[in-house]
Amino acid sequence: MFAFCRAIGIGAGVALGMLAAAGCSNGPGARFYPKPEPAAPHLTSTAPSSAELVAHLNQQAQTVKALEAQDLSIKASQGGLNEYSLKGMLLYQKPRNFRLVAEALRKTEADFGSNDNEFWFFINRSEPRALYHCSYSDYGKGSASPLSVQPEWVADALCVQELNPHDQYQLRPLGNQAIELISPMPSPQGQPIYKVIVVATRGPNAGRILMQKLVQKVSQGKGRDDWQELWVAEIHEYQSVQGFVVPYRMTLRSGIDKTTLKLTLDGCQVNPPSLMTNQTMNSFVRPTVGAPEIDLARYNVPSQGTSHSRGSR
Repeated sequence: MFAFCRAIGIGAGVALGMLAAAGCSNGPGARFYPKPEPAAPHLTSTAPSSAELVAHLNQQAQTVKALEAQDLSIKASQGGLNEYSLKGMLLYQKPRNFRLVAEALRKTEADFGSNDNEFWFFINRSEPRALYHCSYSDYGKGSASPLSVQPEWVADALCVQELNPHDQYQLRPLGNQAIELISPMPSPQGQPIYKVIVVATRGPNAGRILMQKLVQKVSQGKGRDDWQELWVAEIHEYQSVQGFVVPYRMTLRSGIDKTTLKLTLDGCQVNPPSLMTNQTMNSFVRPTVGAPEIDLARYNVPSQGTSHSRGSR
C-alpha cells in the first residue's frame, strides 16, 4: 500500500520514514510470547498439477472467513536502514473488508482500509497530510492511480484468500523443496504483471505458502527482458489458532521503494464472533482523521513546484 503514496507523489520511502520516525527503535523491554505451533504438512504430492495445487490451497483458505490481530507488532524500515517499532491492530473479513492501524504514543500514525466499495490510506506525517481514497469502480481511471499494486495486496498476503480455479496457472519447480504457482494479473493501467505464489513441497511447512510476490517484465533493450519485483510477502512462521493455521511472522517489501514492513500477528483470533456476526462493521468505514480527503480518481499528480489539487469526499 505504500506504493500508493509513491504513485501520488508522496514517495513510499518518505512516507515510511515519517511513519517510522513516530516509532521507537528496538531495545530492551520487548514483550515475549509463547512460540506458535508449527504448521503441519498437508501436501500429498511433491509434483502436483496446477489444478491440484489451487484446490489444495483453497481447501486450506476457505475455512478462514475472518481474522483479527489486536496486538499487532510492526517493524518498519526503508532502504535497509534503521528499523523502528510500532504497535497496531489488524482486522480482515472476506472478501474485501480490511483494516490496519498503526499507533505510536497512543496516536494514529497510519490507517489502511477497504470495504466492498472503496479503499483508503492515511499516513499522519505525510506531506501533504491527507486521507487518500478511491472507489473500486473508479480505480485506475485517475492519473495518480498506482501502477501495479492492487489495494487488497496486504490482505492477500495473509494467505487466506481463495484463488480463482478458472485462472490460467503455470507451475515451476524450485529444486525439490518448493514450487511456484504463476498467474497473470490485471493491473489498473493495463501493464502485464504476474502473481507468483511459492509453496513448500517438503519440510515442516509442506503445503503452505512461503512467499507471494508481484513481478513485472521490464525491457532491458536490445531484445532483453528482466523481471522486477513490485511487492514481496514472505511468511517466516505460522501459528495454530484454535485449529486454524495462519501466518504469525511475515515481511512485506516494496521492490520499487525498498521499504519493508515486518508484521507479527500476536493476539490473533480466527473467525471471531464480532466479525462473523458483523458487530464491527463500523471498523470498515472510511475514518474521519481531521485531514483533507483526496479522491485518487480525481487527483492529478502535481508537477515539480506546483500545488496539489484535492478532490472532495
